[in-house]
Amino acid sequence: MNAIFKKLSSLGLPVKNVAALTTGNLIGYGATVLLLPALTRCFSPDKFGQFALLWSLTQICGLAGTLRLEKAFFLAQSPISKSNLARLAYLSSTIFCLSLSVLLSVSYEHFSALYSVLIWLPLTAWCQSAILIETFFGNSNNRYKRSSIARGIQGAGTSIIGLALFAMGSVEHGLIFALVITQISVIIGLLTTGEKIFSTLSRSQLSGLLPTLRQYQNFPKYTTPHEIWGAISTQATSLLIPSFFGTVLAGLFFIAQKCVMLPSVLIGNAISQVYFHELSKIRENRVTRERLFGKTLLTISSASALIFVPIYLVAPFLVQLILGSDWQEAGIYFRLLAPWAALQIVGTVLSQTPQVLNAQRPAMLIELANGLCRLSFLSLGYILDSAFTGIALYLASSILFTGGRLIWYSRLIKKPL
Repeated sequence: MNAIFKKLSSLGLPVKNVAALTTGNLIGYGATVLLLPALTRCFSPDKFGQFALLWSLTQICGLAGTLRLEKAFFLAQSPISKSNLARLAYLSSTIFCLSLSVLLSVSYEHFSALYSVLIWLPLTAWCQSAILIETFFGNSNNRYKRSSIARGIQGAGTSIIGLALFAMGSVEHGLIFALVITQISVIIGLLTTGEKIFSTLSRSQLSGLLPTLRQYQNFPKYTTPHEIWGAISTQATSLLIPSFFGTVLAGLFFIAQKCVMLPSVLIGNAISQVYFHELSKIRENRVTRERLFGKTLLTISSASALIFVPIYLVAPFLVQLILGSDWQEAGIYFRLLAPWAALQIVGTVLSQTPQVLNAQRPAMLIELANGLCRLSFLSLGYILDSAFTGIALYLASSILFTGGRLIWYSRLIKKPL
């Protein structure tokens, strides 16, 4: 880890900011991984499948609610513009989640089998949107430590509270209750320690909301559908596998994906936010931004190879030993996921490049094609009655599209604005 931070320092990325976010991720996801042997013995693959469905929908709806306006914080030229963006994001997420609640209520007959799970979605989605807004707002003001603490609590809290609820006899929806309790706790903490976005709201500032929305309209127009579709295609396994192949297989794949993506979550997401921040500062200087992109690509690719080659070799043997005999099949999915995850960590870090360089529209179209291919291959597995075939083709398609995106980024970074 120290070697990676030294490399990042040579790239010009503020190591303390990356380290802060990575530490939060390490606490949150590290606790989850450490507690997995206990969690997988307390909750069945079926319960993990239900949790995976709610978690995936929460991520998608959380992104949709904000219209991705929180990403514009880093590009805002004044504190007033940044505050207006935050207010717009909160307003949008509140309207979206209220509408979602009404939709679920009137569509009860269509979701009756999963209604006890989906009933929590409007609340978890709003909390996820609020967490995104508050953490991005803080990060844009270099308050990365606050974001790190939130990440740590959000990750570790669900696992710890889930085990506590199981001990108290809550087996049916213990993981879901744990997620809700953790999210509410995190957002309360963020709101009480934040910049008080609404405390100075005046009539003149309120009238400035619409001009601010017009100024950053590319985020709702292109970034939002791009990232929602990207989240849908990424979370397609958690959304479609329960319907196609049952919640047991969904739970097995969810655990495998959660663990194999740990390096990407720990390092990739943290570096990605800092990379976005730094690239936004030098976007007008083509030579400097090209140098930052090239060095970042080389460093993250090398680190990814060092991480995932051992995972590919030993994961199947460790899964059964650590998680228990009921989870033996998850080891097969570990090995399938490793090559995709190795490339995904690089794509995650550099995925902010089109947004900084005003190339949101082509990025959205590429992600649309990627998602359609992913969903088509999973559906083909269902038609052939072979989960393995569907998942293998899904991952192969993802690898090809991620590689193609990296080639496009390398060309885009060289173009003048």
